[in-house]
Amino acid sequence: MSPRTRRGIILLGGLCLLSFWASRQDTDGEGGPIKGLDTRLDYALGNFRMLAYDEQGTPVVTLWAPRLANDAATGIGELDSPRAELHHEGFRWNIDAQHATISSDREIIQFSGNVRMVRESGEPSDHLEIESSEVMLEVTPRLASSDQWVDVADPAGKMRALGFSVDMLTNHYHLESGITGTYEIQAN
Repeated sequence: MSPRTRRGIILLGGLCLLSFWASRQDTDGEGGPIKGLDTRLDYALGNFRMLAYDEQGTPVVTLWAPRLANDAATGIGELDSPRAELHHEGFRWNIDAQHATISSDREIIQFSGNVRMVRESGEPSDHLEIESSEVMLEVTPRLASSDQWVDVADPAGKMRALGFSVDMLTNHYHLESGITGTYEIQAN
C-alpha cells in the first residue's frame, strides 16, 4: 500500500470519527420534545357524535353532525347541519339548525340559521315548537335562549316575540318583548 493511500484511509477514518462525534454533540441532552412547538392540530371529523353526561353518568345531551371542524388555536368546533337531543324526566328536546359553534370548554353551543326546537313527550298537550335564527344552548344547566325573533307554537296557538329563554329541566319558557299571538279556546 502506498503512503498516499494510507494517509487517505487515516484521514477518511478521522473524518468519520469527527462527524460521528459532532452529530452526537447536537443530540445529547435533547431527548424530550422541542420547546415552543405547538402539537395541537386543526382537524375535521365526519359523522361526528358527542354525548354529554350528568353527575350520575346518565347521557343528557347527544349532538350529531355530518362534519365537525376544530380550530386548534381557539379550541372552538364548527358544525354543519347539527342535530341535538336532550332528555329530562320524560321530555325530549330536539334541536336542528344549519350551523353550530361549540365553545372550547364544551359548555356553550351556539346554533344558527333556521334553528328549530321541538319539545316532545307522551302527551300531545306537551308538544312545543320554537323557531328562531339563532339559539344559544348552555349544556350543563340546559338553558336555551336567544335575543332574535322567535316563533312559538303549541297545541293552543302561536306566538311571536323578540327574544326568549327556555329552562329544559323545568320545561318553562319565557318570551322577552314584542309578544303577539293567537290562541284557540279548547272545547271540553
